[in-house]
Amino acid sequence: ATLASDVDAMLKLATKEKADKMRAAQKDPEFPKMLEMIKAFEPAQVRVLSGRSDATRAELQIDGKEADGSAMTGVVKLVMEAGGWRIENISTKSKM
Repeated sequence: ATLASDVDAMLKLATKEKADKMRAAQKDPEFPKMLEMIKAFEPAQVRVLSGRSDATRAELQIDGKEADGSAMTGVVKLVMEAGGWRIENISTKSKM
């Protein structure tokens, strides 16, 4: 959703708190630039390696490639909200 600049899809995948912040940010004339910056930090390819969950929280271990082709690893934290899994946080780091 992020790489496609599909803000509506991004809002559906985010927690309510993050979606509310994004809706407010959309009113800022600088929002298109902010979105481009977010896209620049988004991995170009992602593969889920493993995960664990309970009824309300999940955590996925991922790896993939950054936009520049370098390898990356990361963690995606999800929460169950409004009947579906929503992204709470994504943290990645480049492999050296």
